[in-house]
Amino acid sequence: TRTRTTPANGQGWGPPKEPAPPTLEELDGRARRTLVATDDAVRTSQEELGFASAQFGEEAVRPFTEAVAFAQEQLTASFRLRQKLDDAFPEDDATRRSMLEEILRRCGEADARLDAETESFDRLRALERNAPEALAAVGAALREQTARSGTAEAALTAMRERYAETAASPVAGDVEQAKDRLAFARERVDEARRR
Repeated sequence: TRTRTTPANGQGWGPPKEPAPPTLEELDGRARRTLVATDDAVRTSQEELGFASAQFGEEAVRPFTEAVAFAQEQLTASFRLRQKLDDAFPEDDATRRSMLEEILRRCGEADARLDAETESFDRLRALERNAPEALAAVGAALREQTARSGTAEAALTAMRERYAETAASPVAGDVEQAKDRLAFARERVDEARRR
C-alpha cells in the first residue's frame, strides 16, 4: 500500500531488506542439481581431454589437464560432503547449511576453472579444423617474404657499392638472418603439411 510514509515499492524507509536465505530444502535441492551438473561437466571435459591429448600432445593441452584435475578434486570433495550429509548421522541445521554451501562453492569453483580454459581449448580444436587454410596463408606469406629478402639483399649490395662499409655495417647480417629464419619457417610449414 502506498502512503505518504511508505515509498512505492512498499519497503518503507531505510536500507532495502535482504532477501530471505533459501530454506535447507531449497539449498539441498540446488546442491544436488549442481553436483550432478558439475559431475557431467567434469566427465565431458575428461573425454574431450583424452581426444585432444591424443591429437595435439600432452604439452599443448597441459592447462586444460590442470583445470580438469582441479575440477575433479573439487568434485570429489563435494561428493564426500554429500555422502556425509546422507549418512546415518544427521547434522544440525547450521552444519547442514554450511556443508551444502560448501558443495555449491566447490562446484562453482570447478565450473569456473573449466570455463576459464574452454576458450583456449576451443581455439586449439578450431586450429585443427582451420589448419589447411592456415597453412595456405602461412605458405603465401612465406613466399612473399622470401621474395622480399632478394630485394633486401640487392639493396644492401647497392648500399655497399655506393657508401662506406661503416654505413652498411649495422644491417650487414640482417639479410642472412632473415634467410635463416625463412628457412626455419619453411621447414616448420613442410612438417605441418606432412601431419
